[in-house]
Amino acid sequence: MKKLFALIVLAVIFYYWPYTPQKFLIWDDEAILSGYKYFNPVNLQNFLELWLQPYNGLYTPVLKSLWAVVISVLQVTVGYDWAAKNVTLPFILINILLHAANTGLVYKLSQKVLEFFDKSKPVVTANFVALCFYAFHPLQIENVNWIMGTKELLWIHFALWSLLFYFRDQKTFTLLFFFLAVLSKPTAIILVPIFGLLMLLRNENVFAKKNLLLLLPQALTGLALVLWTEKMQPSTYSAAVSEKVLGAVDSFGFYIGKMVWPFPLSADYGRHYQWLQSQGWKTWEQLICVVFVLVLIVAYVKFKSERKFLIFLSALFFLPLLTTSGLIGLSFQTYSNVADHYASFSLIPVTLGLMLMLTKIKKPWLTGAVAGYILVFAVMGWSYKEAWA
Repeated sequence: MKKLFALIVLAVIFYYWPYTPQKFLIWDDEAILSGYKYFNPVNLQNFLELWLQPYNGLYTPVLKSLWAVVISVLQVTVGYDWAAKNVTLPFILINILLHAANTGLVYKLSQKVLEFFDKSKPVVTANFVALCFYAFHPLQIENVNWIMGTKELLWIHFALWSLLFYFRDQKTFTLLFFFLAVLSKPTAIILVPIFGLLMLLRNENVFAKKNLLLLLPQALTGLALVLWTEKMQPSTYSAAVSEKVLGAVDSFGFYIGKMVWPFPLSADYGRHYQWLQSQGWKTWEQLICVVFVLVLIVAYVKFKSERKFLIFLSALFFLPLLTTSGLIGLSFQTYSNVADHYASFSLIPVTLGLMLMLTKIKKPWLTGAVAGYILVFAVMGWSYKEAWA
């Protein structure tokens, strides 16, 4: 598997490498990188300010520290006019390397998860095909080829480490990487209920001292960041509770459909509240969501031996989507209630589920069919890279 994984990493670098000159996009790149006063220039005083001041409605000092290091190198090697010269390659290269590393961490985590929930002997071809699904799914293109995608890739990177250390029963490192994740993007607070759920699935007492020492710091940090983010990034459109539920159901169905068939891709899908109001309860995405939930309920009842695994995957899939579903107001909802990068973490449970399915069924024709489907994805997705150039 090590050789196959090395092949995937090389393929990730080749696939996502920008073959046309990149430029800073008006959509966030210019304002957050070249236009941020604490990056102009990067010095000790400004670096410390990165940890004291939120920006663009988010407190993400770990993310900004990474960018500060890159910019400081560019200021020395290229000059203080690095932004005017459109020196974007270092930022894209970081995204590519983070995505390659995340693919490796998904593999490591899958071994721990399947060992705990299933006990099936790993099948190399199943692991390889499922990892290719994660590595080359077209929903990853926005994260890897858009400079601002770093925030998604970085929090997912630290979240994967946190989950991995949890399964290794190394609670100190679990907590450390949780904080790194949540300080990269507040979405990482979804790890709090996930860890609580894992404790229940492992038949542990959530209120035991060792577990409270893990959960309480996470919960308090998460609550503070949720309240802060909602205050700093208010939606410019005030929606009723019924409209928020409508938007959430629609967004869940949207992402479920995108997992299976992600095209067409877009930076702005225009599915804002006004559009949802005009549609009512009549979109295909809402039907997809309802059908998917019914299928999950049937699976919980029928596959008793995999029930815990299915519950875990369901939590991994829905919790990150819940934070951006419209139930909590965010400024981007003015344009759309959905975006490709919101679904990044939810690709992980789909990958784990695909891995288990191919391991259990062990039909070469099925593995080959899935591999062919992924190849079609990758080929079709290639052309969409240009949208982020």
